[in-house]
Amino acid sequence: MVDDRVAELALAAATRVRNRNGTVSILDHGSGDGGLSARFQELGGTRCVGIDRRPIPPSRLRVVGLFQDLPFVDDSFDLVCSLEAAYSSEASGRVVAEMGRVLRENGTLMFTCLCTSPRTWHLPSTNVDAWSDLFEIHGLETQQVLDLTDLWRQRMAHRHIDRWGELSDQVSDRTTMWTDRDSRKAAVSTLMLGLYGMEPVISRTQRHLLICRKHRSR
Repeated sequence: MVDDRVAELALAAATRVRNRNGTVSILDHGSGDGGLSARFQELGGTRCVGIDRRPIPPSRLRVVGLFQDLPFVDDSFDLVCSLEAAYSSEASGRVVAEMGRVLRENGTLMFTCLCTSPRTWHLPSTNVDAWSDLFEIHGLETQQVLDLTDLWRQRMAHRHIDRWGELSDQVSDRTTMWTDRDSRKAAVSTLMLGLYGMEPVISRTQRHLLICRKHRSR
């Protein structure tokens, strides 16, 4: 789920392009439940397509596909928003190349990344400078980097504390049995919050938003 601050920045970017060109074509890269795609559509003068690796929940605004092989022709979009989507991909070079391929000349890429050290689960230890260097290789110039770490940490702490409360209630209710999914949730929250004497993953993870522009063709 995309938080409100990042969503507002993405909507503002789309509005600027629409006001300049009359229309704006957007790729919601990792569209999830389609909430951000729907907000793009509400702007008017927009054509938004979402892509995600999972078909659920179904959405008329989304296609199912792989990030490293996007089913779109070159130069299809004015704006590509990859928010909470591709930072954990093992084929990050190919994913970035594909985003650059479908982005039009002078188009904008908005990309959020989580970086942690040492490496934890699927979170990469790649830092922001490494992402900028990778974008540059594929014709994308990083123009702005916003540090969203504090807001992310607050949101994650609240989420996992609330989750622990819900799971504890289930334990207290002897008529409710934990499922395998509940056990996985508990394991994740334990690591994120640093329970039982562990160092919290939240405290050693950083979140950034990179805003990039595609180079003019030489």
